[in-house]
Amino acid sequence: SDHTLLLANQFAISKLESSGRETERIWRISHEDADEKLEPMKAAIENTSILLQESTGHLRKLLDLMQTEKLSTSARDIINELTILISDLLDLRISIEEFADPPSESSVYWIDVSNNKSGTSLNMAPIGVSQILSQDFFREKSSVVLTSATLSSNNDFGHFCTRLGFTPDEEYVLDSPFDYLASTKTLLVENISEPGSPRHAKEIVESIYRVAMAAKGRTLALFTSNASIRATYPVLNSLLQRHNILVLAQGISGTPHRLVQRMREESRPIVLLGTSSLWEGIDIQGDNLQALILTRLPFEVPTDPVFAARSETYGDSYTAFTEYSIPRAVLRFRQGFGRLIRSSTDRGVFVVLDSRILKRNYGKRFLKALPETTMSTCSMNELEGETKSWLNA
Repeated sequence: SDHTLLLANQFAISKLESSGRETERIWRISHEDADEKLEPMKAAIENTSILLQESTGHLRKLLDLMQTEKLSTSARDIINELTILISDLLDLRISIEEFADPPSESSVYWIDVSNNKSGTSLNMAPIGVSQILSQDFFREKSSVVLTSATLSSNNDFGHFCTRLGFTPDEEYVLDSPFDYLASTKTLLVENISEPGSPRHAKEIVESIYRVAMAAKGRTLALFTSNASIRATYPVLNSLLQRHNILVLAQGISGTPHRLVQRMREESRPIVLLGTSSLWEGIDIQGDNLQALILTRLPFEVPTDPVFAARSETYGDSYTAFTEYSIPRAVLRFRQGFGRLIRSSTDRGVFVVLDSRILKRNYGKRFLKALPETTMSTCSMNELEGETKSWLNA
């Protein structure tokens, strides 16, 4: 609506005038600077709230009128949709009005100024959900079973249960049905530059190229950011298309669902570059996926508002890193690893292109989280030979 657009423009212009530079993409609203950051928005929020209230009232009158008539099936469907719409508008009004009030200490607030079609958005999330889930969900159930391949970290459910407010009566860690020692070769590349190095992006491309050539495509490379994929895709595509290997990239070549479907079904060798959703929940069995590459240990971006707010609850940066950041990254790491072996007959190579797993003390926590595989370190130059010898054995 015009009011929403006005809200976005007023805040963006205010920030530009006060800073004298281009705006950042995300502005977190803390308790200390809430008045300063929210003041330019209050009038627009109030106008938007009034508009939503008026719209809801008109829709309710229409709904009441329709319910007094004898209606066809299609008309009853419209009534159901109107009911849902009214509920959504009420929720939206409550959420928007919360931005005009002093921020709650139990929530984190931020404004996202994106370059995509969705434009500027107001965002709010609870800093912790353990108390909410414990009181409103778990205690209301006679029994609850939580099951997943990645609930524990080094056979310990502590991090997961604490975050969810769940106190289990029983815990089980079951053995995997797969023989990872026989099916999986883990290659830790020791001489690749660390993330942030000027050479890192170039070496990522070279390493993926070597593995893809050895595996004849059939490779999934997982990234931690869309920007890294956009930087890698054109160079890698130029190199591999000469060998009739198709490179597909999330955010460039299609939706995640469509990209996974193509990798499953097409006979042409494919290298798939993915992020976010492709770290979990995808299943590509058989010969179409024989090499899995993690380009970087999956630590979250420290400036992410929700991650930053939850980290602050630990008191100091060291505790936050060891007790929150690392366990989350380890779980994500295990989820990524799980994309490779999807059946008892699968065989593949798992490649980690982040030398911090060898050089930092916390690297041991990532390695301990993996099932027992055939593991070795290698250089970038040895990647192609190591991959080829394992897959052809």
